[in-house]
Amino acid sequence: MLKYRDFMTITKKEVEFIINDIIKPIKIISIKKDKTFDCVYVKIKSEWKDSESCTIITDDLILSNSGIDCPFSLSVDDRINYEKYLLSLGMNDLLFENKYLPSFVRDEDKLRLC
Repeated sequence: MLKYRDFMTITKKEVEFIINDIIKPIKIISIKKDKTFDCVYVKIKSEWKDSESCTIITDDLILSNSGIDCPFSLSVDDRINYEKYLLSLGMNDLLFENKYLPSFVRDEDKLRLC
């Protein structure tokens, strides 16, 4: 059963997994949490190919509960997969204090369960 989990509890391993799964960078350079803005900054090294050359660039990504912000275009499928991944971790606002989930019982509801 899914249980709500705050986005800022995401681990380095979980961030590495989803970045490697969706973006497939050459290297993840750094991962830094910003608790003030509830986001995770990720610096990656990527390879971009065009018809004539291959260029290695560094990009900064911002991961949050609402999505991935990056300087390049992500496909709709990639964005949906990110959302699915967060949901699988319990990091979806729809799970927060959801009265329809069996694990959520408010104090006033406890009285009615007796």
